[in-house]
Amino acid sequence: MAIAVADVSRGGPGDLFTLKVVDSEAGSSRLRADGVLDWRGGEMLEALLIAQQESGMHYVRVDVSGVSAADRAGAAALLNAHERFLAARGTLMLIGVGPQLRGVLAAAELDRVLLTVGPPAPPDRSASRRTELAAS
Repeated sequence: MAIAVADVSRGGPGDLFTLKVVDSEAGSSRLRADGVLDWRGGEMLEALLIAQQESGMHYVRVDVSGVSAADRAGAAALLNAHERFLAARGTLMLIGVGPQLRGVLAAAELDRVLLTVGPPAPPDRSASRRTELAAS
């Protein structure tokens, strides 16, 4: 099992973006992104994803739960990477998509194009409360 490690960061105070390869194995890797995904972070993200592809990774999951802010340029970088993976018969999946990033993706009409998994929905406490009341 090969584990690739990359830890790159870019930006100044308030706009830091970091990207780390958490693990990789047999054509699959998992990355973690944190900070502001703007044009600078997008360039870095694309460069690392191209490197992942060139090293034989076809299935890449990027945990974006640590992305605190994003803009259209960051969304465009995600689309470019997604299209590159599809063209190579690979898959790029975004894990932990929070409300701010989801809003940017929706505004750019990418929410139905990119493969995303958001954070788990909070439990519906009203449904369990209604069940308790009905049982009484």
